[in-house]
Amino acid sequence: MHDRTFKQLIAVIGILLFAQYWMGMGINLYVAVPLDTPLAFLSYTDGLAVLAHIANGVLIVIIGVAIIAASTKLDNTLVQRLSILAFIFAAAAISTGLVFALQGQVAAFSMGMGVSFISAYTVYLAAYIATTRIST
Repeated sequence: MHDRTFKQLIAVIGILLFAQYWMGMGINLYVAVPLDTPLAFLSYTDGLAVLAHIANGVLIVIIGVAIIAASTKLDNTLVQRLSILAFIFAAAAISTGLVFALQGQVAAFSMGMGVSFISAYTVYLAAYIATTRIST
């Protein structure tokens, strides 16, 4: 039963991460976030897309914490460690994204977001596979 919940949470975060990447690439390529008012989302073009990106990031954090909690019920240290590692990568993407938006959209931070995203996505997939192999 616990592995089913864990797998469902992984599926949800996979969808959220994909949406986050898609929105992030669009923002990265087409939105100029103003340095003086980055949080005044209604004051610049596609500011609502930035707000949606942030809201989705909050959902990713919430689901990531739920995944860590669910992994503790599986009694498997590998899955627990993978869940924590994936969460760390997701948090790294958030922190580099924040710096990217507030420091003038520097390409190095864009690269950091992308690498952190693909790392989180890959590690969550590894946790899912590890759970599948354990339960069969």
